Amino acid sequence: MRQDAILGRWRLAPSFLVRTARRRRLAFIAALAPGVLVAALGAQVRQDPAWLAGGLVGALIVVLARRLSEPRFQLWEQLADDPLEEHRS
Repeated sequence: MRQDAILGRWRLAPSFLVRTARRRRLAFIAALAPGVLVAALGAQVRQDPAWLAGGLVGALIVVLARRLSEPRFQLWEQLADDPLEEHRS
């Protein structure tokens, strides 16, 4: 199986963000921060529940994207780090 097929649409993500697990975690936190901030502001102000709902929806979208993409990236890394491949050549 080609590694591009494993990642699916996630192969379109910039390679500098998804190259390692640490970079993916940092990108996740950076993408999650605005949604959490908007949700916190909406919860504190209590004048506009739309801010709270919008922030929560944004945060949930980021969490869902991470949940769907991370197993694919882990599989991709396992296939890329195949120890037998080094001995074959």
